[in-house]
Amino acid sequence: MPLLLALKDRSEVVTVRAQAAESLGNLLGCGHPRTRRYRKAERWLIYALCDPAPEIRFWSAFALGTMRSYRALPRLEVLAAVDTAVCPGWWTVQDEATDAIECIITGEWPEIERQRLEFVPVEALGTTC
Repeated sequence: MPLLLALKDRSEVVTVRAQAAESLGNLLGCGHPRTRRYRKAERWLIYALCDPAPEIRFWSAFALGTMRSYRALPRLEVLAAVDTAVCPGWWTVQDEATDAIECIITGEWPEIERQRLEFVPVEALGTTC
């Protein structure tokens, strides 16, 4: 799966990897959790929740929420509690993880107006993994 290869390739530009994560969620949001493709993508997206780049963590949280991945809940709960890094042009990883948790549990994304925030370097925030 080319999108999965792009997500896994740490030599790839962060924006390409982030877009691959988002696209995996959009493609597999209606997928069946028992398929090999779904399980493989789910495993790598959960792993990507520990990536040093906030964009990767943000879009992986989005993808896992869209896929309604119950396996991702423990890791998403950690991000929702402590990851205050901002995805440039969007909001915090913490907020996206919180929204993803709600989507997994209820089947719906929350109706929240979020203010887009400025980028804060991850080095200034510490680590979550």
